[in-house]
This record gives sequence, C-alpha cells and structure tokens, in this order.
Amino acid sequence: MRHLLAQNENPFGPLPSVRAALMRAIDGLNRYPEFRPASLTRTIADWQGVQPGEVLVGTGSAGVAHDLFRGLLSPGDRVIHSDPCFDVYPMLCAMAQAEAVAVPLGEDARHDLTAMAERIDERTRLIVLCNPHNPTGTVYTWDELTAFFALVPSSVVILLDEAYVDFAPDLGAPEVATRLADWPNLVVLRTFSKSHGLAALRIGYAMADAGIVERVTPHQVPYTPGQLQLAAVRAAIAADDEVRQRIRLISHQRDRLRQRLTALGWSVTPSRTNFLWITTGDPARLDLARAALERYGVAARLYPGRAIRLAVGDQVANDAVVTALSTLKNESTMPVDVTLDHIELYVEDIASQIDRLTTGYGFDLLIPPSPRAGYEEQLSALLGQDGIRVLLTQPLSPAHPGTGYLRRHGDGVADIVLRVADAGATYTELVERGADGLSRPVEHAGCVAATVSAFGDIGHTLLERAPGVPEGRIPGLPDPLPVRGGGVGLRTIDHFAICLPLGELDKTVRRYNEVFGFSTIFSERIEIGALGMDSTVVQNADRTVTFTLIEPLSVNSGGQIVTFLADHGGAGVQHVAFDSRDIVVTVGTMAERGVPFLRAPEVYFDRLLDRLTPMRHSVRQLQDLHLLADQDHDGQLYQIFTRSEHPRGTFFYEVIERAKARTFGSNNVRALYEAVELQNNSARESTG
Repeated sequence: MRHLLAQNENPFGPLPSVRAALMRAIDGLNRYPEFRPASLTRTIADWQGVQPGEVLVGTGSAGVAHDLFRGLLSPGDRVIHSDPCFDVYPMLCAMAQAEAVAVPLGEDARHDLTAMAERIDERTRLIVLCNPHNPTGTVYTWDELTAFFALVPSSVVILLDEAYVDFAPDLGAPEVATRLADWPNLVVLRTFSKSHGLAALRIGYAMADAGIVERVTPHQVPYTPGQLQLAAVRAAIAADDEVRQRIRLISHQRDRLRQRLTALGWSVTPSRTNFLWITTGDPARLDLARAALERYGVAARLYPGRAIRLAVGDQVANDAVVTALSTLKNESTMPVDVTLDHIELYVEDIASQIDRLTTGYGFDLLIPPSPRAGYEEQLSALLGQDGIRVLLTQPLSPAHPGTGYLRRHGDGVADIVLRVADAGATYTELVERGADGLSRPVEHAGCVAATVSAFGDIGHTLLERAPGVPEGRIPGLPDPLPVRGGGVGLRTIDHFAICLPLGELDKTVRRYNEVFGFSTIFSERIEIGALGMDSTVVQNADRTVTFTLIEPLSVNSGGQIVTFLADHGGAGVQHVAFDSRDIVVTVGTMAERGVPFLRAPEVYFDRLLDRLTPMRHSVRQLQDLHLLADQDHDGQLYQIFTRSEHPRGTFFYEVIERAKARTFGSNNVRALYEAVELQNNSARESTG
C-alpha cells in the first residue's frame, strides 16, 4: 500500500455534498463555461466580503500566481522569495524572465523579514511571502507582517500566499477587505486544494486592489475555470462546518504525529499546516530516512541536505511514518532479516490432524510421524503445499513442553519459525533488544536453531540452514520429501490472527516494532453494537510474516475475542490465513473434500454491489461459496473462514485471495468479526 505524503494533500476525499454537486454538474459538460468566470468570481467575492473586481480566479493557486507574474513583471525585474519556498515560484520567475532573489530562512525556519527588506532595490517588483510557510509550516502574526509591509515601497507588490491559512486561523489578521484597503500593494493568494481537499480540480483565487486585478486579467486564459469548479466551490462553501471539522481532525493528527516523531528523537518544526518539516544535523541521515520511508510505502518530499517534508495522512499512513522512522532511532531498531520458514502446532492426536490436512486441505505428507532426535519424547510430522510448511508435534511425555501447552490451550500454533542467515547472531541481537531468550543456539546436522519469546506461550525459533543443507530440513527429523504438487491451490501463509488480553496490544506492537523491526501496516477499531476490538497489523521487511494483533475493547464486552481468550486460556493464534491463487477453485475443492466453512448471510451478497464491483469473480460465484469480498487502494481481496473443528472452538483457518490488494481493506477485520459472531449466534440458537 502506498501512502502519498509528498504533496501536502488532504487525506480525505470530497465531502458528500461536493461529490453530489459534481455529479449534477456532469450533465452540462457538453457546454462551454463562461468566457471569463464571472459566476465563480462573484461567489468567492461574496464569501470573502470583497468586490468582484478585487478577485482573480484560476487553475489552482499556482495558475493564479502564474497570471500575476505575467501581468506584473517585465524581463529583468526582481522577485524576492524565501529559500526554500513553494517551488513553483522560482519556476515562475524563470518563465517571466525575472531575477529570483532567494533569501535563506532564519534559524527559526521562518522568513528572515529583516534580510528580505534589506534586499529590496529599484528593480524589485514583487515579494513573495508564504504564511503559513511552505515547506516549514511556520507562521507570522498579522502584526509582525504589517511591520514588514511598512518597510516595502508601494511600488512593490507583496504576494501573500495563504494556501494553508485555514489551519492557522488565530494569527490576528483582519478581514481581507480591510487588509486590501490598508495595503493597496497586497495580494492575498488562496486555494481550494488544501483544507477543502479539491486539489485535482485546480481551483485557486487571489484578492487584490482592483487596479492590480485589471492589470492581470488580460493575461488569463479564457474559459477557465469551468462549471465543475463552480459547482464544487459553491458546495464546499456551503459545507463550511464539515470542512472545519476535517481541519480539526487533521490538526489533531498532525500534533500527535509530531509528538510521536519527537519521542523517537527527530527534530520536527512546530507546524500550523497539514504537513511536518523534519530536520537533522546529519544530511546523510535524511537519505536514510527517505529510504526507510520508501521501504514502508511512504512517499515523502526530500529537500536534500535540509529536511524531509511529510503531509499528515490518515491513521494508517501516519503509523507507517512512525514505524519507518523508528527504524532509524538507533541501530537496534533496524529490521531483523527474517523470513517465514514454517509453523509448528502442538496436537493431541497427530494422525487425525494429518488426515484432516491431507484429505481436506490438500497437503502432502513430507515427513511421516517420527521421533525427533535431541528433543523430549514426541512424534513430529511435516506437511507441505506449495510454499506452506506445517509441522505437527504430538508430545509423548509429561515433561515435554507441549504437554503443558495442550493442557492449557488444546491444539494450536506453538511456534512461528523464522528462517535467518545466522541464528547465533540474530538470537544475540534480539535478546539485546529486549526479547526473552527461551533456548540458546544449538547445532544439529547442518542446522542451527535458537528460540525467543513471541507472545503468550508462543515462541519464535530462529532457524539457520548451512549451505548445502537440503531445503526444508527440520533439526532432528529425517529430510523431507519434495512437494508433489496438485493440492487445492493454497500457496503461502498470508497472515496470522492473534488474540491478546486487554492491555497487551500496544506492548506487543512495540515489541515487534522495536525488537524485530516490524512495520505497523494498519490499525482499526471495530465496534458492532456492544461488541468491539482494536486491531493492529504488523509485518516484517520482506512481507512474509504478517500478524493481525487483536485486543477486546473491554473484558466485559463479550464477543469472539473475549470468548477466545477465556476458552484458549490467554493469548494465542486464533487462525492462520492461507493465500490461494484462485479462491473459487480452492474453496470449491475443499468443500467437496469435506472442509466446513462459515456461511455468510444472504443479505451480505444483496448489499455487496453497494460497496464494490468484484473484479475476479462474479457475485454468483461468491454467493454460491459464501465468499466475502473487500477492497483497498490497490485492489480487491476475497476470503472465507473455516468452521472451527477444535474441541474448544478456538482455532480455525482462513483462505484468502488477493487481487492486487497489498494489505487489508477497511472491512477485512470486520468481516471476520461478523462471520464468527454469526457462527456463535447460530450455535446458541441451536442449543437454546
């Protein structure tokens, strides 16, 4: 999933009323707009309390600025602006054949107004000020600005770019009409791209003395903006309360993101915009930060040797920023090079589990039940299908750790085994970072294995295979047979769903972020009536290990998470999700082989087309097999959950197909929640 934070865009889509207005305006697209945008000009003038003759409208603030430069400048004129500044201004200087005079910012990342005043000379025709400043987010009060205005000759136009002013409404500026009356050489430039979230429509406007407007208007392209822009502006102005609510939400997220990054040791300039300016004394560290952000799917704006500018995104994007930059907090938070090797389940009856997975799920038996050399008395068997490996272990001794596990939890995932290049070094590194070491590195037949704690009674064995060792070798067991192929179309383990007791979610997320260097991909709160849970998805660097970590909202909230924790006896893996290349074929085959699946209610499919249009499979195919569908920014996913055959009802499997979807859609976790609640309700009704 890509998080586009490089251009200071609003993370919200168009308001519903704006969307509706645009849809109505589409019917008139066969008609030319007004030669000059008189209706849009009057609308903005009435809104801002100025005269129509004091308003210029154009294609975004950049387009209006272009018109101003063309109308006010001659070749050889000088334009004073800050360095850095909104990067359109140096470009406009070049287009107008004007000389750009770039004045470095002060140490407080604000305009150096004193230095700018000192650079004014007889060739100066225009001074550009951004307030709030782009790209640093800093501000000046109106009193501070007018003290500077008094130093500027009346022959010099002051272009005050207020693209982000809605995020800083408390700077003490009077109404625009008063400003223009007091300062006839002032031009106030604004846009509908930022707080209103209409960047793609390119709607900008300037307010200035009528004499300035008259000079510039002949340089504007006719027939722009058009009726779509007019409809959007009118609807956006009418929805002012909703716009301001979004501004408050973005500002809150901005301040929270700044606090989180500051806690990681980053220098983040206080901002009054929808973006942050992140600096460091080490230019090379900026390059590392940019690379880290890219690894976690975040597009940011790098100012080489100076800073990184990041727009405030939605919660998922902001979490990705924090995770990415936390990897550079110090060396110990760099990602650990691990990949998923196999999972181990402790089971009470290995024969029945082998039968279930081979018959219903299409797994091959790669290692038949065998004693495991160097371990307590046990039988272990390895099953495989495509890239999935499942090790089943049945304890045969009371001293075996699996015996206690089974007594507490019943059958379930006990170890998520991670393949590493150097088990000894990785074990040492993880323990130094705070992991609990469960077993130190031990060599056996070309393999080295060590184990650290994960969550609850589950561990992570770190498995190293020396060069030349057969692929898939498990220490202490015979070498496995190759996978024969066929199967039912399961390919890899897509993710693990893990239930945690109340109060453990944040600690577990931090452990995987800080100890293992996993990234945070997704966070969501799901509430269905009185039921609910918080969910966070973490993932390793190569995306082979994905954990959906789930915590109930309260111990009294009821529902499947509280039930699982009680019946399972604490934290554990609720389900393992297998990826399929074609879920219709896979689930159809598994159902024919006797695998029981949860059934979605018919109303789910009646409403499905209101949410999305399935790309890979028809609604009829989904409905026939009771497959759920969802989508994210990149594509769609299809999923279904098996009915638990566990004696406690605590463990099951999921089958998922991703049609370009890279992560979870917003309803992915909700689909699981609702499906299992449906099963629980059906069970209660059948026994009631």
